Amino acid sequence: APAAPAPLSKEKVAARLETELEEYFNLGQVEELLLNLKELREKARLPKGEPSLGFLFLKEGIAKAIEAKDAARVRECMAKSIGPLHREKLLAPAEVRKYFTDMLEFIEDEAIDVPSIGAIFANYIAAAIADDVLPLGFLATAFNHLADSHVSTLKQSAMLGATLAKLCERAGAERGRALYAEAKDFDLAALAGGSEAAVELLEGAGVAALDPALTQQVTADKEAASLAAEAATREALCARVDTYVDERLASEGAFAALDKPKEGEKPEAPATAVAA
Repeated sequence: APAAPAPLSKEKVAARLETELEEYFNLGQVEELLLNLKELREKARLPKGEPSLGFLFLKEGIAKAIEAKDAARVRECMAKSIGPLHREKLLAPAEVRKYFTDMLEFIEDEAIDVPSIGAIFANYIAAAIADDVLPLGFLATAFNHLADSHVSTLKQSAMLGATLAKLCERAGAERGRALYAEAKDFDLAALAGGSEAAVELLEGAGVAALDPALTQQVTADKEAASLAAEAATREALCARVDTYVDERLASEGAFAALDKPKEGEKPEAPATAVAA
């Protein structure tokens, strides 16, 4: 039997990936991309422990998409490739998690040259969640280091809102609610700093319907607090009125005591008019 061809060198693999990226960006055909990457995987025979072809494709593709002329279209091509790459076992969830974790660590530096970098990665992460590559619970820790970011669009709350909004956009409102409800390790109220802040975050992102129970709870709590405040105001007003009445009664009683004759004294006769 003829000997198997030698694995492709790293340089040739990189060159082939470059070609696949260009073709995919031009044509946008996911199925063709998957076939070509599977063929390349057989020829490359990457050693165990090395990043997969899917990971190399994702990493290089997202980097190129950020700088592409028709950036919006190319970025969407990359977002749509994450799920299929995973389904065809060309890309592992652990690799996707590591990639996003590493990129998010230094995302503030990228914002200098790419102000919309937060929205770009919110869309990619939402795509990975919508396609069941990452669990929604990934968001429980993904943006924690950005809580006090000096870039407003990269703050933890902003990134959470943007990602949840994109998730609903990509997966649909119904499935978005299901993913949100099923994420037992994701507590938005704890992340946002309270139930009211969480509702504000959801409303600000236009996805309050993701957690209707929380919204109803916060609304009920606000109404209860308002009623309690009104009751306290009425009670305070009544107390002031009571105090005023008591003080008036006490004052009038004191004056009456001054006019009352002492014991043993006769009251003075009223003055009569002197006849002319």
